[in-house]
Amino acid sequence: MNCSSGTVYALGALQLAAVGLIVILYPPASVQVYVYVPCVANGTLTHACGDTKSVRLMLALPSIAVSAAAAAFSSNTFNLREQGVITDENPYGPESLSQTGLWNALFWFVVSGGHAIAIAAACSPVDIFAWALATYLCVSFLYIICAPQDCGPDGPVQGSVTLANANVLGYMAGVLVAVYCVPGQYTNRFVIIFVAVVIDYFLGIGHVWERSPPLETVANCRLFWVCSAGACLATLYGVWKEDMLTAPVSLGPGDD
Repeated sequence: MNCSSGTVYALGALQLAAVGLIVILYPPASVQVYVYVPCVANGTLTHACGDTKSVRLMLALPSIAVSAAAAAFSSNTFNLREQGVITDENPYGPESLSQTGLWNALFWFVVSGGHAIAIAAACSPVDIFAWALATYLCVSFLYIICAPQDCGPDGPVQGSVTLANANVLGYMAGVLVAVYCVPGQYTNRFVIIFVAVVIDYFLGIGHVWERSPPLETVANCRLFWVCSAGACLATLYGVWKEDMLTAPVSLGPGDD
């Protein structure tokens, strides 16, 4: 993907148009989030008289917000490329990021929103604390994995392999929390988590494949992620209203 071409604008606008069109044409889609509140009996927490409080969250506004942020990120990337900030000669690091303004923060806003929507949809009805934990672990450790390497006087310093593996394990812990929360009768929703892991994998590879990648390589990788996320949001919204993810998976003869 060439940052300097109008393709960047086109892809950003296209994914926003796709999400907006799906939201307009399809009935409202929602996910259910709940929290279980135990009661106190004789000074002790007990489940005998506990209560579950739930709320339905509509997916339309969050999906459009994330998609619009992705389109803004694409436009910002194009502008920075035209200004000569994002180039093959400018290495990815704290200094180069400081020249990009809100570009980095905008990208991670899209990542956070995309993961929150995907995990909520995959696990609905989902406990709010498990949802928050899974989203936090995935996004925070993905952020650490994709952060610039520490730089010394002779260039990038090779990070600890143990620390790198720990970050991957932290990300996978978030994935496992999400997998655990998928209701047993909706096993087809594992596809949502699988797709999220795949595009996250390519995001991580784009940031760490080279010890000191140029900023343009990182920008192209991020553009791929936000455009893929926008397409996935449109698809998710569509299949949700077609009952492909809201109807329980039918069991075969003889199954319980």
